[in-house]
Amino acid sequence: MIDELLRESTPEMFSEPYRKYAEVIGVKNLYNLSKVTKGERIYIPKPSNIIRPLVKLRIVEDHRQGNATLEQLAEKYDLSLQTVWRYCKGIKDS
Repeated sequence: MIDELLRESTPEMFSEPYRKYAEVIGVKNLYNLSKVTKGERIYIPKPSNIIRPLVKLRIVEDHRQGNATLEQLAEKYDLSLQTVWRYCKGIKDS
């Protein structure tokens, strides 16, 4: 029965901010998220905070493989040289 209700539901049936969430992730995924969180408040980070660790891993790997200088990496990822240096300091060459 729940699956049938979810299939028939549209984001427009919800009030804000739930309407916006249902538009982005879908009604069924919103329902599943609510089951997991059981009504507790959750924090969803800014997109940049989600991407940052992935960018850091790529920078470290590029540096470790010798694919680019720190300056080139800073330019490529639109970061300061200091940030790229901080990511890469203490890395041992493989």
